[in-house]
Amino acid sequence: MYGLIWNTPQFLVNMALIALKQERYPYEAYVLKNGFEKIWTTIMEKENINVKYNTDIIGVVQGAHSADLHIWRNSKVETERCGFLVWTPPMSELLRLQRQPSPTENILFSGLRHEVFTSNLVNMEGAARNGPLTAFMENVLGKVDHAIIADNDMTGLLTPGIRTREGLAEYNNGTGLQTKFCLQIGRETRGRAELRQKLREHYKEFHAQNLDILHTHSWNYFPRSPEETALARHWDVFGIQGRRSIWYAGSSVSFESVPAVMEYNKE
Repeated sequence: MYGLIWNTPQFLVNMALIALKQERYPYEAYVLKNGFEKIWTTIMEKENINVKYNTDIIGVVQGAHSADLHIWRNSKVETERCGFLVWTPPMSELLRLQRQPSPTENILFSGLRHEVFTSNLVNMEGAARNGPLTAFMENVLGKVDHAIIADNDMTGLLTPGIRTREGLAEYNNGTGLQTKFCLQIGRETRGRAELRQKLREHYKEFHAQNLDILHTHSWNYFPRSPEETALARHWDVFGIQGRRSIWYAGSSVSFESVPAVMEYNKE
């Protein structure tokens, strides 16, 4: 099901046209220069939305016509009443903060489990090359914990002629400095030192030299339960939307991508 959500007919046509070097509007691939965050900050500014960052919510109490947020602020608990609450963090966080989660919410959300993604920005030289975008399928299919599953050299992707046979061959024969975005995935949180050691060991096998890890960031990714997906949990959640003054949003009830979450909430 998650594969069908991600691989829409338009996306597949897009990928096919790119492979055939026949892409055309609207079947084209784009990367947002300033990331998705720029969209939200622009909406906030244009619509004059009052966004409160770093709010420490310690409790959620739902009623028939409102929902109360208990917030730790200025060394005391304050209550903010919402006429309607849209919850976008993981549903496990909602269960943790609710004073009285319903039996249905417990059934639908308690089985969700996340994975841990780690992104690294890395400088290296001399590593064996196989194009500017590489997936390490042995690690992906083998589910090797916190192994490198993919890396991306954005400068290489933007090199003129990279999609020609000659341009790709020239890139793969290069030995100069590369700045790569490298992705790791695992089931449990690990320390930065351990994660970086796994990264170094990985690229040592590809003869990387002068490896310098510039930045490492980990986050919890995509709470889900493949077993419960087969029980139509997505439709069960949709059936209780709006009850008890709450709308369940975010990747927990749809899929871990901005388009999927936005399309879900448009429905």
